Amino acid sequence: MMKMQYEKLLLDLMERVVILEEKVEMLEMKNERVEEDMMEEEARTDKTTNRAMVIQEVTDILRKKYGYDVQKGKRADGGGLIAAKDGKKLNFKIFVSKNYMLQDVEPDFEWGGWHTFAPSELNLFDYYIFAIKVNKNEPAHYFIFSNEKLAAICAPKDTDSNGVVHFYFRKRHNGKLIEAREDEVDVAKFYNSWDTIK
Repeated sequence: MMKMQYEKLLLDLMERVVILEEKVEMLEMKNERVEEDMMEEEARTDKTTNRAMVIQEVTDILRKKYGYDVQKGKRADGGGLIAAKDGKKLNFKIFVSKNYMLQDVEPDFEWGGWHTFAPSELNLFDYYIFAIKVNKNEPAHYFIFSNEKLAAICAPKDTDSNGVVHFYFRKRHNGKLIEAREDEVDVAKFYNSWDTIK
């Protein structure tokens, strides 16, 4: 009789533990969504100024260094920039982030940004430029991908409920350049890789 009571008590406790674990998991997921929403809101408040500076920087690089005629793309076509030279046109999608690597929070990193990207846009542009504006008085840090290279980076990633993937491009104090969301990937060959544009 006593053994049955202990078994019932044990089963009841196990059931409560399972319920508590599920509640903790739900709270952790909710907390992660709140943190991402806060990061998005912070990015929106700084984006206008940083975005304008980055677009001007990219325009200047394409014009002065590579001799392209550059204009803004139409909003109906996804925006971005269109660069033309020798009868050939290339279109660029530009993503801008501020620096999120605060030393007291992420002491291993010199700088790093946060971007979202919808893989459904993979074939809409020739090149995708992810910029991190660390300091308003210095050029941004750029990671430049052709659509094929970006497809390879996106392939192992899971999309969120909005159908987008998240990128955390970062630079460690030891100089290593990585994309750190989910599995860490070395992205040094894409850093300021303007010469890959053809």
